[in-house]
Amino acid sequence: MRYRLESTACPFLSQSVVWFLYALCCADDTLYIGVTTHLKRRLAEHNAGRGARYTAGRRPVRLIAAWCFPDRGAAQRAEVRLRRLPRARKLALVAQRQPFAGAAFCHDECADTWCPPVRSRPRQGSNQENIEE
Repeated sequence: MRYRLESTACPFLSQSVVWFLYALCCADDTLYIGVTTHLKRRLAEHNAGRGARYTAGRRPVRLIAAWCFPDRGAAQRAEVRLRRLPRARKLALVAQRQPFAGAAFCHDECADTWCPPVRSRPRQGSNQENIEE
């Protein structure tokens, strides 16, 4: 069963599969960007060390943002665009819960349940960002 948001924020919920672009904050305060069809499962995989090599050594991770897309291609194109943004711009998108690449920020269950408050500036001495392989 696919994770479904009970929200009108995502206009694609009537489709059989919704793709999410998501952002994680790792334990070392770096950011990880990815795409999935199932946010709960993917977050659990990352926290179990099976999600990605990058996050495996940076647990626990927490979901700080997600945007919904109608298909995988659109989500992956947005992923590339989001990764290219400076860290400060990524954090501003999250803090202000802004739409990205034409997709709505997932409000209600996704954002309010899964996304804890985000610090607006990075921890001192931590200017690293994830560049997924």
